[in-house]
Amino acid sequence: MAAELRAAVRGKPCHVLSSDQRISAKQGERYVYADAVVACGGVRLETGTSDVLANPSVVVEVLSPSTEAYDRGEKWEAYQRIPSLTDYLLVSQGAVRVEHYRREADDSWRYRVIEAGGAIALANGASLPVDAIYEGAFELDAG
Repeated sequence: MAAELRAAVRGKPCHVLSSDQRISAKQGERYVYADAVVACGGVRLETGTSDVLANPSVVVEVLSPSTEAYDRGEKWEAYQRIPSLTDYLLVSQGAVRVEHYRREADDSWRYRVIEAGGAIALANGASLPVDAIYEGAFELDAG
């Protein structure tokens, strides 16, 4: 996912950060980690910290049985309050399927499901082909 994000934002003033990046979900009170995050327009840290991202643009969560309810519920509720956030991606592990929440001009969120053959159109103009995200993911032999 991170490699495809990097390819998609190449040439844009954006940085792709890893799952180790803390994100400020509520300034000074709540911090979360995402599976991948993009910051556009420079990386801005929360005041008084040296490692807490204050301006995520795109947040990616890979869904798993143990985290899916949290990613769709409490965490998503917190992400919606981050003014810089424009795109929230929920990536399925069991099927070629990405759920995309994109912030609209009126501050509402548009929901789309993108499956095989489709592309995710991020608010910053970048495009992520879903097939590239999943390339080889289901080819591993579990035996």
